[in-house]
Amino acid sequence: MKDRENLKSILLTIFVFLFSMVFAAFCANAEGKAGWAGNLPAWRPNPDIWWVKILFWIPLLGREVNGFVLFNITFFLMAFLFIPLWGWAHKKVLGFREWGELVCFFVIFSVVEDFLWFVINPDYGLGKFSPSFILWHRHWLWIMPTDYWLGIAAWSIFGIWAKGWKWYLLVTGTVLLLTMITVGIWTF
Repeated sequence: MKDRENLKSILLTIFVFLFSMVFAAFCANAEGKAGWAGNLPAWRPNPDIWWVKILFWIPLLGREVNGFVLFNITFFLMAFLFIPLWGWAHKKVLGFREWGELVCFFVIFSVVEDFLWFVINPDYGLGKFSPSFILWHRHWLWIMPTDYWLGIAAWSIFGIWAKGWKWYLLVTGTVLLLTMITVGIWTF
């Protein structure tokens, strides 16, 4: 890749990371100790209704459906979909590879935002990032919730398909570096 393309990719990654951090801070401040909107007066539909059962398992992997989480997911999905909509409105339609890149960044946002929620939240921090403290992430594999592993797999597949190995490694390295810096700053 050319230097200019690398710089664009790094800047996009920094923007998505900062977007994730701001959203994580918003959610951590709203939710406090009770993640997954546990203590918020959020809408909680009857879990026995068929469409709620669908939402309960896909994409929430068995976690409770509530208005706070559902509308947060909808909000950031719409924020990312604004990009191709804007392109369409200006007759600059995204190709398949650009869609792949967009999906990759959307998944990066999702994983990073969720992890930073714990880093930023003063009631958790990195010391409580484990299944014994985080009850709404029911399934863990090694040191992370399985959602993160699925997200990393999706971001890898879409990133490599859309832009290639070098781009994927550059973006992933940038995310890891920014995450380590954020953890280091927030922890001390």
